[in-house]
This record gives sequence, structure tokens and C-alpha cells, in this order.
Amino acid sequence: MFSKTVFTQNRPTPRPYTLLGMWLIVLGSSLSPIGLAATTPVTAAPTSSTAKPEAVSAEKPKPEYPQNLNGAKQAFKDTNYTESLKILARLEGDNAGNVEYDYLLGRCALETRNFDLAVSAFTRALTVDPGFAAARFELARTYYSKGVALLARGPFEQARAEFTIVSSMNPPADLISSIKQYQANIDKYLKVRETEFKLFVQMTGGYDTNLASTSDFYYFDYYDYGTASQQTYRLKEENRERESIFGQMQAGIGIAWPLFSNNFEIFGNLLTGGQSYSSQHDYDQSWDQIQFGARHYGENDKKTVRAQFRKIHLMEKDENYNEEGGVTLEWAIKMNKHNALTFTIMGGDSSYHDNQTHVYSVNYNRSSVEWTHLLEGTNKPSVQILLVGGRDNPQQCNNNTGPNNYCPGIYSRDVGGYRLAWSTNLTERSRFYSSLFYEKSDYDREFFYQQRVDRRLEVFLGLNTTFGSHWYIRPELHYINNESTINLYSYERGVASVTLGWGF
Repeated sequence: MFSKTVFTQNRPTPRPYTLLGMWLIVLGSSLSPIGLAATTPVTAAPTSSTAKPEAVSAEKPKPEYPQNLNGAKQAFKDTNYTESLKILARLEGDNAGNVEYDYLLGRCALETRNFDLAVSAFTRALTVDPGFAAARFELARTYYSKGVALLARGPFEQARAEFTIVSSMNPPADLISSIKQYQANIDKYLKVRETEFKLFVQMTGGYDTNLASTSDFYYFDYYDYGTASQQTYRLKEENRERESIFGQMQAGIGIAWPLFSNNFEIFGNLLTGGQSYSSQHDYDQSWDQIQFGARHYGENDKKTVRAQFRKIHLMEKDENYNEEGGVTLEWAIKMNKHNALTFTIMGGDSSYHDNQTHVYSVNYNRSSVEWTHLLEGTNKPSVQILLVGGRDNPQQCNNNTGPNNYCPGIYSRDVGGYRLAWSTNLTERSRFYSSLFYEKSDYDREFFYQQRVDRRLEVFLGLNTTFGSHWYIRPELHYINNESTINLYSYERGVASVTLGWGF
């Protein structure tokens, strides 16, 4: 990603027309003088102190412009760009391809931020007269303005190419200086991308009130229609609610390698870590994760395909482990400098192994759309809204290791939810972030002869603060409340932690 502030500070405001007009006269080209009036401020005429109040407050009649090219020029000189554009639209049938008309149309379109129309008009003028330097300069400014509006790579690349052509046409020194200011801003975004390496090591300590996310209901009464009697189901001791202090340590390394062009890269990372509980060592675990993929940067979007594999070992029982693998497709669209949309599709499988026997697995899929809005302000606040849906299909395998091993489905569940997130800078080095997540799960089979529906609410708060050149500290609070129609699956969980890390 790139800085949102690069193009809002010290933006060049060249004065091309006075200088450019002199330059083009020397070159033997023609430059309409309409541009000279574009920057002239409009001032109100002085009113007499003896004028009647009615005359002072009377609304000045709107000027009527001739419906021809001269009328459009006059409206442009009066900075009435919208009216000028309306007149030009009526004249297009007889004037499209006329250099003077197309140049004026492009100027009006640029002033009203209709970038596509401006590009079309200036390009048409340059097709007729490739040496029309004023049109070439305005075309470059149009691409630049479009890049600023969308914070998109493509228009900046096109602007730089056009500015380079103008620079080769021997412009005056002041104009060269202005072009260099434009190019410098463009280069801040279009700098040559090099291979990037990332490395981090972090330690976390905290307290977990319910480390297995289990219910505080130790038994459940239900009516068994098969035996026509009341039954009681009791949780095993190891499945009951537990709390503990924990410590965690993990490290990772990553690489992003541009391939073929600045618009395409491949990436990968490795992560390893472990977590230990002070009083519940049967939940101690270690994990290894590998992730790799490819990413393409478009004119105003970013496409990513990513595959990952994760393996978690239970330290007390090394032959018991969990494996998870999945693929993610992501398409992020930068709508403008304030808004972005991200579409994600993912799928995979998670399986649990006991003594080298595959006993349980879940294949899953998720799809989501996320809207991000960057608010105005020096603290760079942002708001995110995520909508997600998907389906899980758990399977229970028998304990055979031979060809007779099979994994029939247990049930399926449909999930859907949303997330609201907000973040803002508190200082130059500290950023506060928060989120609220709600998810509903509908199960397609009955549990204990009852329909199961879960509703989970999660609240997340954190503060990331950097210090030194590579260090950071991150306190976080995480709260979960899962309400189920069957009490055995209802639970609350709270986790408080502090992470100290180093990375570059």
C-alpha cells in the first residue's frame, strides 16, 4: 500500500499558459488565450452607498452566452465551466476533431473533474496536431489529477509519460521546473519496487478466562424420544470451563518479490510459535505455518491469490495434532482516496488427528465483502464494514487406518455475520483499533432432539505503539459471548494480553 498523504502536500501549481503561450508562438503552434483567464479571480463590482436595499440584495441576472464556440469561450473565461461544457456538448456534432474545440472541451472537463472526457478530448486534439504542446501538457495534468483522485498507479504512469514528452519539446525554464515538481510527486508513488524482506519476533503474556471456549453448564437434561425417557448428558471434566495465565512466543519471516514488472509480485512467509498455560498444560501447543501466493496491482485495484498450510501440535500428546489448509482469492478495489471495497472468497479443510489416525475434519468455505472508508483528519481515522457468509461441513471418521476408513458427514452449518471496525491515531506512534463482530450459525441437524442455533458476539480493543526504530508494544482485550439454543454450547470468554515485538 502507499501513503495517503504523498500527493496532498506541496502539490505543484504550475502557471503554464503565459509561459507556454510564448513558447508555442516561437514553435509556430497556436495556443488559445482562454487559459489566461482561468486563474483570474472573479470580484464583485462595488455598490453605491446610496443604492436602495432592494437593489443591493437583488440577485444578479445570469449571463446569457451565445450558443456557439465564442459563447463557450466566454463562459470559460468567466469560470462558468459547467455552462461552457453544456454549450460545447451541443456543438460536438459539427466540431469534434476541431483542435480548438477539443482543447476547450478538455479544459472544461478537467475543471469539472470529468477526467475521462478530458482525456478523450485532449487525445483527439493531439491526434490531429501531435505538436500541440498545450494539449499535451493538459493531458498530463489530467492523468495526474485522476491519479490524485483515485490514488491509482495507472494514471500516474500515464501522466509521467506525457510530462516526459512535454519536457522533450524544449519548454521554458519555469515550465520545466513545474514539470519536475509534478514528476517528483509521481515518483514518490511510482518508485521502483525492490524485493522486500520482513522479519519479526514477538512475546505475549496474558490471562484467558475460558481457554477452551466451553460452557459453564456441566450437564444438560433432555427428553430421549427413542427410549421415551428423560436423560441427562454430563460434560467430561476435561471439557469444562478452565482459566489460566498464558505465555506465547512466535517468529516469522516473509519475502515479496516483484516479478516481470512493478505490477506483479510473488510472496511467501513462514511462521512458527508456541503457547503454554501456567495451570493447564494439556492445552500447551506449538504451531508451524507456511503461506505463499501472488499479487497483481492494477490501475486502481489489487488482486491476490494465497494458499496457506498450518499444523498445530499438542505438546503433551505429540501424536495429537491439527492440520489446516486453504486457498484465498481477494480482490481489493480502490474507489477513490477515501473508499475501498474488498471481495474475498476462501475455502479449505481442517482436520484433527489422534495417534496418527484421522478422526475429525471440517471442510469450509467463506465469502465476504468489506468496505473501508478513510475519514478526514490528522489522526487518519478509518471505518470498516464487513459482511460474511459461508458453510461448514464436519465429518467424523472411523478409527481404521486401512482402506475401510471413511468419514461420513455429521452435520452442516450455515454461518453469516458482520463486523464493524474503527481505528484512529492517538499520537504519531500510537494507533487505537476496535471491532464488533456478530455471527449467527444455523445447524441442519438436531442436537439432543433440539434445533441448534448459535449467536456469537465478539468485541476487540487494542492499542499499537511503536518505539525505537523497530520495536512495538500492543495491549489487547478480547471478549466473546456465544448464546446457543442448547445450553451446553453457550459460553463466555475474555482474554487480556500484552505483546512486545521487534520487526522490520
